Amino acid sequence: MGISYPTVRNKLEDIIKALGYSPKYNEPAINQKEILKKLSDGEISAEEALKLLKGEKQNIRYLQI
Repeated sequence: MGISYPTVRNKLEDIIKALGYSPKYNEPAINQKEILKKLSDGEISAEEALKLLKGEKQNIRYLQI
């Protein structure tokens, strides 16, 4: 498929949240490598990466892949 597990998982989490539910587990700690990879691959902007690295919660454009 060409999509990493974390990307698929994040897409599914976004869908679950859009349906008005929340995942039954705690969100993982910030994964710096994944954030930097998404930045490198153009999946997120530099501004979004900085916010994530600082720990700010936001909706990221995971569904635009």
